[in-house]
Amino acid sequence: MRSRMIGGMVASAALAALVGACGGGEEEPTTGASSTESTSGGTPGPATASGEVAVEAREYAFDNVPQTVEAGDTSFTLSNVGMEEHEMFVVKLAEDATFEEAIEARGREGTVEEEVGGVRPIKPGEEGDFEAKLTPGDYGMVCALPGPEGQPHVVLGQRAEFVVE
Repeated sequence: MRSRMIGGMVASAALAALVGACGGGEEEPTTGASSTESTSGGTPGPATASGEVAVEAREYAFDNVPQTVEAGDTSFTLSNVGMEEHEMFVVKLAEDATFEEAIEARGREGTVEEEVGGVRPIKPGEEGDFEAKLTPGDYGMVCALPGPEGQPHVVLGQRAEFVVE
């Protein structure tokens, strides 16, 4: 089954859901990663990608996320190689916002400049995709689905950052 681009407020809703599910006062894990490296616990992808970004989702990481993507028309494909359902939402961060700030602010308060698109939940072995026109800046991707204990996958480490040049 293939999913197409999700518009509107879905990415912000995903960010809101992931933070809301974390509960008040709990500290999120931090990785200390700069905006040019993946914060996913997954295997890094190529240093640079152009036109196509193929990401694998597993518990609880994104694999093959490039550090840099060339600006322009880009096709994102998400393959679920895990045992649980996964999704992927991509946002462009506001100029002065960090990915952690966007997550903490639930995608509001000027932390997200643009909701790029995403892949709705897909089952193990499935694939989904969407297309977007990327402009230069910092981007983040998350899976906000709840894990077995109720915590969103992003809190468990399924998130990544990349730069578009």
